[in-house]
Order: sequence, then structure tokens, then C-alpha cells
Amino acid sequence: MSDSSNNDKQIQVLKRAYEREKKARLQAEKVTESISSKLYLANIATKKLLSSIVEISSQKKNVEELLKIFLQSICEMTGINVGHVLKRDKDNRFMTSLNIWYIEKDLNISDFINISSSMKFEKKIGLPGRVWDSGKTIWIQNISTENNFPRNKYLLDNKSIKTGFAVPIKIRGEIEYIFEFFFNSELNKIDILLELVEATSLNIGNIIELRLNQEEKEAYTKELEKTHQELAEMQSHVIQSDKLSALGEMAAGIAHEINNPLTIIRGRIGILNRILRNSKEINKNVSDEVKTIETTAIRIEKIVKSMLHLSKTPSNETFNLLDVETLVSEVLDLCRAKFQHHNIDFRVSIEEKLLVYCNAIQISQVLLNLFNNAFDALENMIENKWIEIRITDNGKFVKFEVLDSGPGILPKIQEKIFQPFFTTKEIGYGTGLGLSISRKIIENHGGALIYSMESGNSNFIFNLPKAKPDSLPINKIA
Repeated sequence: MSDSSNNDKQIQVLKRAYEREKKARLQAEKVTESISSKLYLANIATKKLLSSIVEISSQKKNVEELLKIFLQSICEMTGINVGHVLKRDKDNRFMTSLNIWYIEKDLNISDFINISSSMKFEKKIGLPGRVWDSGKTIWIQNISTENNFPRNKYLLDNKSIKTGFAVPIKIRGEIEYIFEFFFNSELNKIDILLELVEATSLNIGNIIELRLNQEEKEAYTKELEKTHQELAEMQSHVIQSDKLSALGEMAAGIAHEINNPLTIIRGRIGILNRILRNSKEINKNVSDEVKTIETTAIRIEKIVKSMLHLSKTPSNETFNLLDVETLVSEVLDLCRAKFQHHNIDFRVSIEEKLLVYCNAIQISQVLLNLFNNAFDALENMIENKWIEIRITDNGKFVKFEVLDSGPGILPKIQEKIFQPFFTTKEIGYGTGLGLSISRKIIENHGGALIYSMESGNSNFIFNLPKAKPDSLPINKIA
């Protein structure tokens, strides 16, 4: 064979190789262009869909309303014909329908919807059960020939459902919902579509988790507010109960205090009757006796006024600037007879005319509690029985001290006396709430209530502000 003939054959081989390479290159370019185009369109669809999901999530709707909107958005933007949402039941046994559907117009799949809405899917059973079990997306190309699709028998005479797939929605790491989708034509697996729906489902799960956390937080806040309100009401009832208990302890003394003036009134009325029968003494003596009756009546009025004042509910009383001496005097009117009857010397020492910013009813309750406690400490003593209240200027505060000559409180229980329901009294002689409530009242006034034995006697000390403070921090007693 000549060299020319060999060269021609080689040229032909090279030409064919070149043509094959050119054809392959063109085909690769078309595939690359097609993939690039699909990826570009998928990227646009993903951004559009995710943007829609984020926008929807800002709406003030409950979780099921959001799921319905999410489902509709996915189907409309991807051309999916049918969408359905299922939820895990509370016992973690089945996936059941939430009756949330997207159905493209003119599709007649009522039998399929009815059976899907009523069925319960265990793990590994049906499309939802398989997704629940595997935790992964599953695609079924031909539903009519799928063995593990119990609903396909309802599609024998209906050509509207041919291909389906389902994706899991995870909440707090667990599959809580499943979205299943169906097409009315048979389709091969579309990876780009699955990637798009899976990415969207992941975002939906995160959004729902945030919404559930928010709803739980709001519910917890409401429950906390309700509990706080109930505790406030309970505290109010406890405080009122303690006041009535304190008044109960004063009952005998109050009865004695009122009975004495009434005895005087009755006696003076008898004298007046005799005087009126003797006209010579009528002018001067009648005047004196009427004056005595008037003074005694005023005394009764003060006692009753003090009782009514202390028995009021605190919410009916506001904070005001009040005269300290008047405040102490009104409480002492309730105690004086009891102290005198037991030969207890009550001393009042007020440094100067002082005003305090307080709730009169609440501070009267504190003083009455402290006076009653001091009385209980002295009741069984034979001699040297005294109670003293000292009130002094303490800068921006007024310092109150209630002392008594009793034996004092044992060191080992001094830390417990302000605890609710702690009492050293016999059963039936105290609620154990007086000091704990008193301390709380003083703290709410911006002061502090403490117990001290530094003076050698039992001494309860608290401070009250002279004027309305901007805020009410606890003032440590100097």
C-alpha cells in the first residue's frame, strides 16, 4: 500500500475522531447548559419559596393555620397537584391526618381524601409510615403498583393520582409532621424538586418550633401572671386574717375598755336624775356631769374608730404623710386597758414631732403585732413589767423601736421568728404569721424589720421613710 493511501486512511480516522469529539463536546455543553438552567431556575424557585415561607411565618396565626399556608405555597410554586399534612399523635403511635389539604382545581379525588383523612399510619406502613420510620424523603413513581401504599385501591378507577412523595417536618429533633405530595401524571424522581422541598421543610420545622416556643412562653407568662395574682390575693387574705387574729387577742381588753366608760355613763345618768329632782343644784352640777358624759363618749368613739381603722382592707387605704404620735396613739387606744389590767407600764418616747410616709392601716397592724408579742412575753411575769416604744429621727427615715422587759428570744430561734407559721406560743394562741407579715409590710415601705438584744432587752426595730421615695429599696437599719 502506498504512503498516500495510508495517509488518507489516517486522515479519515482523525476526522471521525474529531467529529465524535465535537459531537460529545456539543452534547456535554447542552447537558451543562440544561443543568445550569435547571439549577438557576431551582435557585430562583428556592429563594422565592423560602422568602414566601419567611413572610408567612411573620403572620399572627396558630400552627395549623401556618401549616395550611405553607402547604399551599409549596404546591403553587412548584406545580404540585395535591398536598396533605399529617401529625404524630400524642401517644406516639400513629401519623394521622390534620385534614389540611391543597387540591388543584378540577381534580376529583374525594374518595382518596376521605380515606386519607380517616386512616392511621403506623411506622413502616404506607408512605407516611415509611417516612416516619426512616426520617427521610421517599418518592413513589407509580402509586398504582406500589405494594406498601394501602390507599392505592381507592385510585383504581381514578387517574388523578399517579406519583407521590413525602417529607418529614422535625420539631425539636423529632418528626412531628409529614407533608405528602401527589402528581396527576407519572414522573421520574426529580432531585432538584426534592432538594427544594426538603430545604423548605427544614425551614418550616424551624419556624414552627420558634412559634411553639413563643406560644408556650406566652402561655407560661399568662399562667405566671394568674399565679402571681392568686398569690397576691392569698397574701391579702392572710394579712387580713392576721389583723383579725390580732384584734381577737385584744377583744377582752377592748370589751373592758368600752365597758368602763359605759358604766361611768350609766352612773352619771343616775346622778343626773337625782340632781334634776333638786333644782337648787341643777346648773353647775348638771354641767359637770354632762361634761363627764361627753368626755367618756369621746373616749368610746376613739376606741371604736381605732378598731374600724385597723379592720379595713389595705387596698382601701393609700400612702400618705402621717403624724407619728397620732399613729401610735390610735393603736395604743386598743391596748391600754389590757396593759393596765396586767400592771404593764407602757412608755412612749418620741424625739420630736415627726411625719412618716406610709400606709396607716398596715403600719398600725405592725405596731399592734409588736405590742401583742411584747405583752405575751410579759404576761406571766410578776414584776418589772414594761413595754416602751422609742421613735427617733434617722436621717431620711424615722426609726421605730419596740422594747420590753421580757426574757428575750433564745439565740437558736432568732433566725426563725420571721419565718411564716413559726411560733413559740401554745397551739391555738397564735398563727405564726404576725412577724413574717410585719416584715413584708415594712419591706414594702422601703424599710427593714429586725430583732436585736444589743440594748439588753428584746428590741424590734424598723425604719419608715419621711417622704415619698422615688423607689422603695430595702433600707438597712443603722
